[in-house]
Amino acid sequence: MGCKAVMEALLRAGADVGVKNNRGKTPLGLAKEKWGPDSEVVALLEGWGRS
Repeated sequence: MGCKAVMEALLRAGADVGVKNNRGKTPLGLAKEKWGPDSEVVALLEGWGRS
């Protein structure tokens, strides 16, 4: 299972995309740092809840 599939499963299970870790980073911020702003995971997080 790839990162995008895992992220989709977590989001469908109710994961909070706005939560911050102890350094103030959100899942979106961490995804951008790890995979870059044009990754599928970043696009998924940015679009989650908009549709």
